[in-house]
Formats: sequence, C-alpha cells, structure tokens
Amino acid sequence: LCGVSIDFDNNYIYNLKKAITNYEVNKRFIEKLDSCSVNCKQDDNKKFNCQVSCPFDAILYDEDNKSTYIDYNLCVGCGLCVDSCKYGKILDKVDSIPIVDLIKNNKMVIAAVAPAIMGQFGDNVSMDQLRAAFIKIGFTDMVEVAFTADMLTIKEAVEFNNHVNGPKDLMITSCCCPMWVGMLKKVYKELVPDLSPSVSPMIAAGRVIKKLNPEAKVVFIGPCIAKKAEAKEPDLVGDIDFVLTFQELDNIFKLLEINPEELRG
Repeated sequence: LCGVSIDFDNNYIYNLKKAITNYEVNKRFIEKLDSCSVNCKQDDNKKFNCQVSCPFDAILYDEDNKSTYIDYNLCVGCGLCVDSCKYGKILDKVDSIPIVDLIKNNKMVIAAVAPAIMGQFGDNVSMDQLRAAFIKIGFTDMVEVAFTADMLTIKEAVEFNNHVNGPKDLMITSCCCPMWVGMLKKVYKELVPDLSPSVSPMIAAGRVIKKLNPEAKVVFIGPCIAKKAEAKEPDLVGDIDFVLTFQELDNIFKLLEINPEELRG
C-alpha cells in the first residue's frame, strides 16, 4: 500500500493513513510484498515467472521461507518483474505522496517530460495542452527533455572524435537507457571503460534546469520504471527529485478529473 510494506486489514482509510505515515524515500523502489503467500508454479527449469522475467538473475529462491526475493546487488530496476507477477505481489513504489509535498513546499517545481509523451493522452492533445494540465496539477511549468538530448548528441560527437583514433578503438554512445547501462556495469564490466561518460537526457535536463534556477525542483515523467532507479544512483542523486511513469501521471489526471484534451494550451 503506497509502496510501504505493512500489515493491513479491511479498514482501508486507516491502512492508507498508516502507509502514508510510514512512507519514506529510499533507493529501493521495487519491492516484493512480505505478505506474498501465493503458491506460484515453477516451470521445467524450476523457476517462477518473476525469475524468468529477470534478465539479470536478480530474483532468487529462499528454500527456508519457500519464497522468492530480490537481490538488490544484482537488480538494475528494469521493472520487468513487476509486469510478470499476475498476482501483483511485486510492486514499484509510486512517489505521488512526496511529489505533493514537493509542490506544496517549493515555489518552482518543473515537470520534465520525455518526448514519448506525445500521443500518450490522445492523438489530439498538444504539448501546450499538456503544459496546461501540469500547471493545473500544481507544477510551475513543463519542459521537454529533447532539448538536452540534442545537447548530448553534440557532446558525444566530440567525445567520439577524441576517443576513437583507430580501428581497435571503441566507444559505446548509448547512455539514455539505465537498464542498458546497468547491464554493462553488472554483466559486461569489461565494456564499461568504453561507455560514454555522458549522462542521460533526463539527468542533463535536471542539471540544466537547476543551473538556471538553483531553487527549482524537477520531476521527470517518462514511460520507463527503470528511470526511477537511475534518479537514485549515488552519483546522480539530486539532479532529478522524483520520477513518474506515464501510467502514474494518467492516474493523477483521472483522480483530479483533468482531461488535457479539454484544456486550452
């Protein structure tokens, strides 16, 4: 409930208040519920659905407790296990509660959106209408992170020109996907020296916005759960304050009865 593992009963309002009270922001945003008692079946390789879904073998089986668990030393936060569990026993933490506090307690909170937001809320919804919807929620303004993607393209071109001087030189320029970068760091460690030192467009957007407006807070909105893990990497903490997925944003629109298509841009 609210991304918090608590014992709960049928009193929803009481349990909701209890979850809010126990809410805290931490690096672990994908959790397997402690109360999971569903008897899932193993496949021919003696693996459960959540284990099969994980490309990093980060979900292990505890023989003593007869239950699977997540090894966070191996997990890159891709979120595939969340979709794999049909019983809903693996959840990603939704940061709606601290985002409300962020908006209430700060003069400037910017929504930095992935370009993929176009078309997510209707074919006829324009970026100006989405900006109006974010302002209606309480955000100060909305920016699209495509502008930092353009900046990084130039930066990586210069890096490539400096780094690749012969046929044996290699440089991996794809830095946008945290799952991809996490795979290199955890599985293909020998390729890390060839990885571009550039940050992702999301991180770059947060840094640029905060450089221009030191008091600003930034919430990134995109399609991928893995961005939540990226924002909490030790060397990136503070560049992006919180992350919402498009699905979570849609839930907020519905809760507040905001229809972007009906707004004037």
